[in-house]
Amino acid sequence: MIHPSAKVDPTAVLGPNVYIGANAVVGPGVRIANSVVMDGCQIGERSLIKWTVLGWNVTIGCWTRIEGFPNPIHSLMDSNSGYNPRDRKGICIFGTGASASNEIMVANSIVMPHKELSASFENEILL
Repeated sequence: MIHPSAKVDPTAVLGPNVYIGANAVVGPGVRIANSVVMDGCQIGERSLIKWTVLGWNVTIGCWTRIEGFPNPIHSLMDSNSGYNPRDRKGICIFGTGASASNEIMVANSIVMPHKELSASFENEILL
């Protein structure tokens, strides 16, 4: 679903399960799958967004990878697997006004509102 006021470059690949909000800008070569991009977000060229919720007015730089890894419920219930909390997986969430600079990777993380990221992170809650 793409809001009529959103600007999506024709070379961007969207889907499955993608919502693009009002006045969002999706650059050339961007790949978005299983994600929500709220109003006013800007995504730089050649970035990858998977299993992520981007809050209002989030800015993602060029060649940046933002990716969550959903954890199937059956793997948590398998008594033979020896579930370890450090193996937790989940979607990536960016709060309102957060930003990620060019050429970094953020995986399985929660980014608080108005936080600016200039390095890669994995499995973190970024305050």
